[in-house]
Amino acid sequence: MSELRTWLSGIPEDKLDKHFASVDAEEIARMLGQASDAELKELIADESIRQAALSAGFGRFADFAVPEQLKTMDGVVRFVVRRDRGVDETYDAHFGNATVEVKPAGADAPDVTISTDALTFLRLLSGTASAALLVLQGTIKVSGDEQLALQTGGVFRVPGQEGVAVDPTALDAVQVAGVIAKAKDSHLQDVMRGGFRNVVLDEIFRRFPEYLNQRSADKLKLAACFKIGGGPDGDDRYLVEIDHGKCTVTPEGEGERSVTIALGGAEFLKLATGNLNPTIAFMKGRLKVKGDLASALALSGAVRIPSAKG
Repeated sequence: MSELRTWLSGIPEDKLDKHFASVDAEEIARMLGQASDAELKELIADESIRQAALSAGFGRFADFAVPEQLKTMDGVVRFVVRRDRGVDETYDAHFGNATVEVKPAGADAPDVTISTDALTFLRLLSGTASAALLVLQGTIKVSGDEQLALQTGGVFRVPGQEGVAVDPTALDAVQVAGVIAKAKDSHLQDVMRGGFRNVVLDEIFRRFPEYLNQRSADKLKLAACFKIGGGPDGDDRYLVEIDHGKCTVTPEGEGERSVTIALGGAEFLKLATGNLNPTIAFMKGRLKVKGDLASALALSGAVRIPSAKG
């Protein structure tokens, strides 16, 4: 029997809320993190435990908000905890004046809705799941103001851990590649058409210099423009320049380029995580090259972004 199950054993239904409130949130997060998925599913199948756990989680939001980040927030974020059967639980987080108040959802429409299942919510509370990866995977659904959803992820820290719930710069490239490998093209297209697009593109290109194959790059001088289609405001362009081992990336970069590589947002996401073979994509017309093909091939050999295989 796990520590979490022991801790909950024998507690009457009408005492559960007080029982959760009596223990430090970091301690609850630790016990959640040690429990298996099977055990958590069994526990939250008990309606009284489910309600007490969710109430405790949402009730302590303000305790784990980063004050400086909280000052930047304004709006209503609705959290929906989905059920396989029955009515979903919904809570509204009201942000404003450097405060947050969470209460059962009201009749007014929120600015953004974030939905997931109860198991995933508990995993997020325990810090054993990544919200950013789960959005890419499609386990967490976001509708409405996606920028506000991103801000929300950056406001809360996980109990007992450093950092905030959503920090794109902290994502492991291999884990991202593994998620992209399993995601449906239709979902990736949705991600790359929405408000997360710029964050995803900026983070990928930020890491380009980290993944140089130095032996190959030392011999190169080229400028390649990536033209990425399918955005809400049209194409995005990033200029990647390699000058004898030094790599620089310029968003919306102007100037001379030896080659332009054009592809859709979902295709780029798969290409940049090792989930799309550039040669096959070129032959099938999913990737187009304008200019010096040799520069495109040289760039492919000089930049090695980690894939799901490592």
